[in-house]
Amino acid sequence: ILMVSQNYRFYPAVRAVQKVLRSGRLGKVSNVAIDFRRYSNRGDPKRKHFHIVEPLLLDMAVHQFDLLRGVLGCEPRSVVCRPSNPSWSLFDQPPTAAALMHFGRDIVVSYRGSWIAHKSQTTWAGEWTIECEKGALVWTSRGHLPEQVVVHRNGHEDKVVPLPKLRYEDRSGCLDAFVRAVRSGRQPETSGRDN
Repeated sequence: ILMVSQNYRFYPAVRAVQKVLRSGRLGKVSNVAIDFRRYSNRGDPKRKHFHIVEPLLLDMAVHQFDLLRGVLGCEPRSVVCRPSNPSWSLFDQPPTAAALMHFGRDIVVSYRGSWIAHKSQTTWAGEWTIECEKGALVWTSRGHLPEQVVVHRNGHEDKVVPLPKLRYEDRSGCLDAFVRAVRSGRQPETSGRDN
């Protein structure tokens, strides 16, 4: 059994979004917008974070990209990504990127991420808007703000989606899933075979 530790999947908001989308109550998904912002452009220039390869894409965005697969239940068909590294950045390689992805079922995703954003920081999972046929899910997870999932219709907040109580969250949720996979012999949700 090989499992990738995609701990962002193991949060109540993520599970609530998966349940709403799979229920079909909001109809088909058309597009998704994700913003991730942190300001990490300060401190000792020798700090390891400034010198890793593709610090945004490989260190952070991989979690949001995996969440896309987990929440939408389908795979990307194409990705166009433009990373950038402004002259005032302390990073050796690009700490920002914008990506446009096309997933199965004609879902288009726009992603913007930055380790050098001056605007207010997002949670670690980012700020998400999932536009559907009958409403939009606006949600956030894993961070300083309380987790929440809200359904919007016609530009107005309609309903706060109740969050499930999870026995384990974050890395503990990953470890629990791994133990259950080993005991049962079944492949885990984030099996190394497709993650």
